[in-house]
Amino acid sequence: LVWGTNLLLGSVVPGNNPALIGVMIVVVALLFTPVRLKLQGKVDAFFFRGQSIHQEAIQKFSGELTRLVDLSKIIQLLRRYVGENLNPSKLHIFIRDPLTDQYFATVTEDTTPRSDLRFSKDSALVQSLNAEKNSLFLNDYDHLPQSLLPDKSRLAILNAQLFVALPGQKNLIGWLALGSRKSGEPYRRQDLAFIESLSDQTALAI
Repeated sequence: LVWGTNLLLGSVVPGNNPALIGVMIVVVALLFTPVRLKLQGKVDAFFFRGQSIHQEAIQKFSGELTRLVDLSKIIQLLRRYVGENLNPSKLHIFIRDPLTDQYFATVTEDTTPRSDLRFSKDSALVQSLNAEKNSLFLNDYDHLPQSLLPDKSRLAILNAQLFVALPGQKNLIGWLALGSRKSGEPYRRQDLAFIESLSDQTALAI
């Protein structure tokens, strides 16, 4: 732009004039800043659309959860939101039975148990979820962490990829076991934040 102006004006305003260069920088900034901001908005919307969708779902979940007092309804709500937003190939929700001190798989809407497996409070999986306080990934059942080897056979039957705790004050209330996503996509950081938020709210409600 400075070179072109120099050609047009010749020696009247030389191209190396500091004032001219300053004016050109301001003009360029004024012209291109709106374009850059618009483009940045489109890029952010594309790459972070999942995050905004998850945030909206969390708010809706919170609103619906406050109106529920029945355990089965709470579990159904959690199952629906996880299924609709993450679309896992399988979803088990285990809840602690205070009478037997064991964790059992809750039933689906058609009252069918997702699994017949039960885990005691001293089982390797329960101890790991209590200790980790985070989501637990299991991608390779042939190379499990040493702490989970006692539950290897039962974990293989579940064949889940992601385990998310329902934390309690003293004891683990339960956990979610999710299979891989039907879409083939991996679970991303925002997906983990989403399901952990749902789990924390569910645990408080229970």
